[in-house]
Amino acid sequence: MSLGYDAYFKKSYPLFKALKTERNLGQLKFQVGIPTGFAMGFAFASQLDWLRYTIAFNTVLAREVNAVLDEAGDDVVIQIEMPPEVFTAYLLPKSLHGLALWPLHGLPRKIKPGA
Repeated sequence: MSLGYDAYFKKSYPLFKALKTERNLGQLKFQVGIPTGFAMGFAFASQLDWLRYTIAFNTVLAREVNAVLDEAGDDVVIQIEMPPEVFTAYLLPKSLHGLALWPLHGLPRKIKPGA
């Protein structure tokens, strides 16, 4: 399965590097924003399937981010977007915040350290 984050990066990164050099913006970094596997689950009608596939989506997202990191190294910043998790935590009692945020813990662990 491919979500295409690495493919889109490969398509747009050369242009970014050219413009960065042309405009003498050596400190500027390319930014890649990704959702979490939990956010991808909105496509499922069943809440059980949604939760079941969160880990799989996180694995694919991490694989694609790691491919980006392999190519760009420290010239890229990875932004993990987490509105669904934060909103869910907001709706739940404080004692259940960990449950709402559990999808966040798996994704960063699968991404190369230092990203």
